[in-house]
Amino acid sequence: MAKIVQLRLPTTLEFSSVTNLKDEVKKTDDLGYTHMIIQIANDHFKREFFAGKARDRKGPYTRSDLNLTASDWKYVIGRPSMYIDCDSTNKHFRRSSEETLMQELDYACHVGMHAFIVPLRGLSAVNLTRILISKLVPTTAIEIWFKIPLVSYKQMAKLYLKKADSNAEPSEEDDSWNWWNMVRSLAKSNSRVCLALELTDDLPGEVGDIEVSRWLGEPIRALVLPTRLFVLNAKGFPVLARRHHLFLVAVARACPMGVNYIVTGACHHKSYDLYRKYIEFVVERVRGEVDDKYPFYAKAYPDVLQYPFQPIAHEMDSQTYDVFEKDHVKYGKYQEAIYQAVMDRVSKEEVATKVQVIWVLGAGRGPLVSAALNAGLKAKARVRVFAVEKNQNCVLTLKKRLIEGWRGFDVTVIHGDMRDCRPDEADLADIVVSELLGSFGDDNLAPELLNGSHHIFKGEILM
Repeated sequence: MAKIVQLRLPTTLEFSSVTNLKDEVKKTDDLGYTHMIIQIANDHFKREFFAGKARDRKGPYTRSDLNLTASDWKYVIGRPSMYIDCDSTNKHFRRSSEETLMQELDYACHVGMHAFIVPLRGLSAVNLTRILISKLVPTTAIEIWFKIPLVSYKQMAKLYLKKADSNAEPSEEDDSWNWWNMVRSLAKSNSRVCLALELTDDLPGEVGDIEVSRWLGEPIRALVLPTRLFVLNAKGFPVLARRHHLFLVAVARACPMGVNYIVTGACHHKSYDLYRKYIEFVVERVRGEVDDKYPFYAKAYPDVLQYPFQPIAHEMDSQTYDVFEKDHVKYGKYQEAIYQAVMDRVSKEEVATKVQVIWVLGAGRGPLVSAALNAGLKAKARVRVFAVEKNQNCVLTLKKRLIEGWRGFDVTVIHGDMRDCRPDEADLADIVVSELLGSFGDDNLAPELLNGSHHIFKGEILM
């Protein structure tokens, strides 16, 4: 008899910092969580795009997408750098924040992260929202989660300092629901703009009150549960206090199909898995009260049309490259073809002196570059490889491979459009390698790119 596998409840563990990503992925899985949240770039690697000492800083600003497999990246949720403020009144800092956010959002889309979670701090977030929504195009699948507190920190501060009556209505700026309403209106209720509601120390009322129940009608994609809210019960296990527990139950009932429960903060008890077990216990009890089980198993399966890919205008994500690179037969044939080309152009007497210049147009993450280098080694000939790639996220991977995999080889990475390359005469191509013509039956045909790159060719070349 086949074993029936029950779907795991989506639970996420948020990391404040990550040293070794692979180890933390294993730790997350061992603790029973289905997803993890990481900051895309280290705060110490602050980037400046227009002025400042960090403008000319060299090296990759974050880890390579090859640190994880494409299937593992799907369970990672990205978080932007904390210093970003796209709505700052300081023009220089605002522009730098915009560039930083776009760079990190591009990276999250490239590696295929499950979502991009952005904390919202007030109504002054129009520019931030504009930038995030601009990435929600058909060629990307990422969701934008706006992390919004149930009660704004300003309102909680007023209550703590007793500067306002605890029953007083918050101002429009202090009311966090207005923050979400503003974002939703700007996004025109885009289904990929979702709410990550953070449970706060104070609640605006009981579960039945309008200040609480209005949240239950929103597209809550995640409920953020800080560990500081958990207290020990009589048996010594961490649980939520009564009012917070009732709100968790209300969310599980109102949004049964797609809520991800995020645990954030330091571990104040024996292990992080105790928080997960409590959440699963509460949610499963709520699910047991529901007669119709179909929504739990048939969630998020809409019909999706294939969007035509245009290499000039669009950037492929890491999963697409990963699928390409699984075709070992194709790249083996490329390597053999390059080897035969080198052997044909270099005689035995010229092997030690003649250098074959190989240009890889559309290098992606580097499989054709490796094929060219392996062909040179097999032919015992000298080769110089130029890898041209316009996708900045792939360039990040290529530069990482220069340090780790291709050290000692004559490889140059060029970030830009191949039609704009203007090499010196000594660097003109003897051999040009590209897969931009695509495979049979695909939509990656781009002969106009190769046709516009003739200026890098020598008199007689092999392509």
